[in-house]
Amino acid sequence: MNKNTEKYSRKGRSEVRREKSAIQNEEWIKSLLTRTPIATIASVNQDQAFATPISFVYVEDKNAIYFHGAKVGRLRANIDLNPQVSVNVFEMGQLVPDEKAVEFGLDYQSVTIFGKANEQTDKTDILLGLEALMEKFFYMYESGKDYSPIQTEDLIRTGVYKIEIDEWSGKELTSDRTDKFDYKPKGF
Repeated sequence: MNKNTEKYSRKGRSEVRREKSAIQNEEWIKSLLTRTPIATIASVNQDQAFATPISFVYVEDKNAIYFHGAKVGRLRANIDLNPQVSVNVFEMGQLVPDEKAVEFGLDYQSVTIFGKANEQTDKTDILLGLEALMEKFFYMYESGKDYSPIQTEDLIRTGVYKIEIDEWSGKELTSDRTDKFDYKPKGF
């Protein structure tokens, strides 16, 4: 076992290892949550972790993440059995070269959230989540003009989930090197 395993296993779940990368500014965290379209939610079932990509919206006055998905499936089952989840959002910056291979890296910003997830059953909560998702992703379209508004019968087709945020932490790594560059996959 690594000599640091015990040390880091005792840290609080939202503590960041490298303090110089830690972001405590809540406005910074909320901004990243607001502009990032995709997150990864981690759930657990029978000692097995599962990571699932989701489109999501952060609703500030509820201090919660909303997403929609299937009413059946592994993520739903995992949440039913264990509502404790973590969510990560990530924005990749530029690649950072160096003279030593071990010092190569990349600029990034990320937020990790810890909380409890549950499917919403109240019509008001379901509509709040769906309308917030529509506003985030399809803000250029107007309900009732460009598409028909969400109807009660539409609500049986999808599950709307809310993650009540218990804790969060932000991280940012930015190099001041002038030879940074954008990632481009080889062969594309």
